[in-house]
Amino acid sequence: MGRNIRNVTDQANLVPVGVHQSEAISTSVVTITVPATATHVQYTISGQPVRLRMDGDDPDASTGLYLGAGASGMMRREAALAAKFIRAGASDGQLDAQPMAY
Repeated sequence: MGRNIRNVTDQANLVPVGVHQSEAISTSVVTITVPATATHVQYTISGQPVRLRMDGDDPDASTGLYLGAGASGMMRREAALAAKFIRAGASDGQLDAQPMAY
C-alpha cells in the first residue's frame, strides 16, 4: 500500500513523475495513465462537470461521483488506476492529471 498524505508537509514532498495528461472527457470512458513510479495523481476538472467511478463499473451521465468544473484533488495510486471518467451533461469536460511520487 502507498503512503497516505496526512498534511501539507507530506504533499510538499511530492514531485512530478511521468507525463502530464490532458484529456477531453466526452461520451467514452477516460482513464488516467499511471506510471509505475507514481504514488499519487493530482487532478483538476475544468470546462464542464464530469462523473467519476472507482469501483470497476463504468460511469454514465447520471451515475458516479459528480465533479463540477473547478474540482481538484489528489488520488492514491490504487484509486487513480481504478478511476474512470465520463462527461455529466451535454458538453465535454476536461481532465488534467499529473502523476506524483515521494
